Amino acid sequence: MKHRDLVRLLEKNGCFLKRHGANHDIYMNQNNGRKAPVPRHREIKETMVLVIKKTTWDRLIINEMFIE
Repeated sequence: MKHRDLVRLLEKNGCFLKRHGANHDIYMNQNNGRKAPVPRHREIKETMVLVIKKTTWDRLIINEMFIE
């Protein structure tokens, strides 16, 4: 998944950029307070995307559908 697509998905699901790290951006979910580091690469591996999703959300909104 491309970095910008992941950031858009994070923001759509209530996350915001908390701070910039040395090699990662830290996003925080304003609904539940969970944080996740997002690496600054053009392409992010699907396994890393799954870890970020599980870390930040209870439910994920994709195309206006809830996924548990």
